[in-house]
Amino acid sequence: MPYIWFHSKKGKEKLQQIIDDQVGAKLDLPGKKMLEMGDEDAKILANALLRSTTLTEIILSNNKIGPQGAKAIAMALSTNTTLTKINLSMNKIGPDGTKILANSLLTNKSLTEINLSDNEIGDEGAKAIAMALLTNTALKKINLSNTKFKYKSNKLGPVGARFLANALLTNKSLIEINLSNNKISDEGTKAIAKALRSNSTLTKVDLHQNGIGENGALAIANALLENSSLKVINLGSNSIGDGGTSSISNALLTNTAIINIDLSNNNGADKGADAIADVILSNTTIERINFSQNNFRDDCTIAILNALRTNDKLRGRFSMDQWDTFSL
Repeated sequence: MPYIWFHSKKGKEKLQQIIDDQVGAKLDLPGKKMLEMGDEDAKILANALLRSTTLTEIILSNNKIGPQGAKAIAMALSTNTTLTKINLSMNKIGPDGTKILANSLLTNKSLTEINLSDNEIGDEGAKAIAMALLTNTALKKINLSNTKFKYKSNKLGPVGARFLANALLTNKSLIEINLSNNKISDEGTKAIAKALRSNSTLTKVDLHQNGIGENGALAIANALLENSSLKVINLGSNSIGDGGTSSISNALLTNTAIINIDLSNNNGADKGADAIADVILSNTTIERINFSQNNFRDDCTIAILNALRTNDKLRGRFSMDQWDTFSL
């Protein structure tokens, strides 16, 4: 679909025409450079959602939708019964817009996926989402990450993480949560880990680049000793160090649920490498493990390679960029 200058009268008429002519289940209107949609355009879309009985997915990423546009969309979501996916990433929704959207999740029964990444939702926005998750039973996947460094972060910190963790203690519908590239630190991670010890529905958690450190990794490791539902976890770029890498790896000697784990770029060294080798030798459920960009010695790397030769699931399946860290 060509990009349209929506800010002119003619552009808005064209947007309305696109909506009126929409016959499929998916409406894809991402922004590009100066052709982004704003609040007024979002209001036009919201009116369409109020009438639509066919749309199941809307992509509105990389636009300039702010709190007012979010309010209009939220009002539509409160009554819409067909939409299952909405992507609002890289907009300007902020905490105020997030609170309004979260309120709509209290009544919406059809939405299963929402992407609010790169929106500066803050801890207040995270709190509002968490409150909604206490009662919402429809959402399956939620993205609160900051995946593009050229955009501003959600600035979701340990306070917001604690609110979300509290919701995860009781929520029984969410299966995926992405909190990557935020600032939850070891404090927020401990709260998330506590929730994981009892949560039995989450299957994928992304905590990439959150500064969780060795203490946060230890908390996650202890959670993995009890959790039997989580299958995928990303802990890459978290400065968990050799101790954190070892703690997580040791937990995987007991855990039989995890099939995919990322421990890359974590300053792991000899102790961590030996622990990873032990996992590869004894764990029979893991299908993918990323340990690239760590500080393993050559002899430790050789131990990992020797272990890989005995593991049919993992041999040859880890990404080739991991060889860049080997100096054999």
